[in-house]
Amino acid sequence: MFTSIRRTHYLFAASLFGLLGFHVGVWAVQLAPLSAGLGLDPAALGAALTVAAVGGLVTLFAGGTLADRVGRRPVLVIGFAGTGTAFVAMALAGRFATLIPAVLLYGLSVSFVDLGASTVGSAYEQAYQVTAMTGLHAWFSGGALAGAIGSAAALRAGVGYRGVYLGLAAVMAAGLVTALLAAIPAPPGGSTGGSEGGSPGRGR
Repeated sequence: MFTSIRRTHYLFAASLFGLLGFHVGVWAVQLAPLSAGLGLDPAALGAALTVAAVGGLVTLFAGGTLADRVGRRPVLVIGFAGTGTAFVAMALAGRFATLIPAVLLYGLSVSFVDLGASTVGSAYEQAYQVTAMTGLHAWFSGGALAGAIGSAAALRAGVGYRGVYLGLAAVMAAGLVTALLAAIPAPPGGSTGGSEGGSPGRGR
């Protein structure tokens, strides 16, 4: 049975997965316009994507320890703030040299959101003794579909990739505000790094 707080916890977890998927859909559609706008050949675009991937790997290897020490909320806040800033930087980038730090920040930051979403989903499962990750990943897929369709529609309407990236930065800002204010499920009877709540009511 879904209580009010359980519903709130689930919707927060679902929104995280949905936002992650949405950004992936936008990111995928915008790669071609970005490449054309900056005059990138396939090798340069591949190099930029490699930089983003390396940044993501760094976060995923180090981020778990950080999440254990400071809690999930700070990880999500860092992730959303950095990812939004990265998309603003991508929108403003005028050449390959200025794109590289933007995609590095993107890789480093979005993996914090990924990590935070996964830990929130796992905490929800533990708090309520249910299996939820399959459904949460469906939210990711739905978000990706919405992001791809919306991004393609924006391009068709004449909105350039820079405008789309700025809009995506605004979406990340909304995610940041949600992460700051939302109730986060905490596993019953335990804490993470001394900073998680001891009940499923409101963790960090």
